[in-house]
Amino acid sequence: LGATEAHTSLMADYEGGSLRYGDLKGAVSETVLSFVHRFQERKADFTEDRVREILVEGAAKIRPYAQKKIKDVRERIGLPDLS
Repeated sequence: LGATEAHTSLMADYEGGSLRYGDLKGAVSETVLSFVHRFQERKADFTEDRVREILVEGAAKIRPYAQKKIKDVRERIGLPDLS
């Protein structure tokens, strides 16, 4: 069953008073494992060099915003501007 079908089935069992803990536990574990498995597959697609490249690109994008925020904070607390 897919997540939506499992949810519908579990809700029907709950509303009918026939939901068992073991069924719920199994459905939740299957859903969590499926979710984690997708992340593991995507993670395998990234080489160490690609991860480093992504981090460098992200740092370059955010640096101007971070520098402005640090400058604003320093001004507000009365510290001198070091730039």
